[in-house]
Amino acid sequence: MLGKTHITLGMASALILTLPGSASAVVTAMAGGALGGWMPDLDARHRDKAADKVRVREPIFGKIVNAACIAAFLVLDLVLGKGMCRYVVDHWGIPPACALLALAILAYLGSQTEHRSFTHSFLGMALFCAAVWFFCRPAAIPFTIGYASHLTADFFNFRGLQLFFPLKRKYSLKKCPSNGRVNQILFWICLGLTVAAVTALLAIAAFAAG
Repeated sequence: MLGKTHITLGMASALILTLPGSASAVVTAMAGGALGGWMPDLDARHRDKAADKVRVREPIFGKIVNAACIAAFLVLDLVLGKGMCRYVVDHWGIPPACALLALAILAYLGSQTEHRSFTHSFLGMALFCAAVWFFCRPAAIPFTIGYASHLTADFFNFRGLQLFFPLKRKYSLKKCPSNGRVNQILFWICLGLTVAAVTALLAIAAFAAG
């Protein structure tokens, strides 16, 4: 699937599975889910197009929009002042600093690997999610849900995933291409679910507060 689909799938999954009870928690769930949904495709520049049934090329504009979307959540979280950014500031020390360094190293290593290998494996998921847990605990569960949703969605594509990296065997249900009609349908469904979930959760939070 393409980046926008993974991001919306990550957000919808995180919101529905965590059911955050406040505005700041909603933003944390969306940001964590979006980032987790996007993270595995750090290796996308090494995509082997010849191995896919359908040629995949996500426009650079789409990648900019994806990054801007995640950045907007972080800014909103900073403005609200009770979520991820506040947690990191209040708990800053050697463990979070080491976790941030670990995330940077993992991101670099992931960007240098073959597409759908390390970052699309259980090992990669475990390492990234553990680093997020030690860096910003409130975002860890949404991030993990988003990451898992990415691997699940890609499992249906034609090209396999090295789920047990560094073992070379790839696994796939081979049901659809990455950028075909299924990708578009899934994107709009997840976008609708995200909007509906945010609206409902904020309404419930406002009712509870009132």
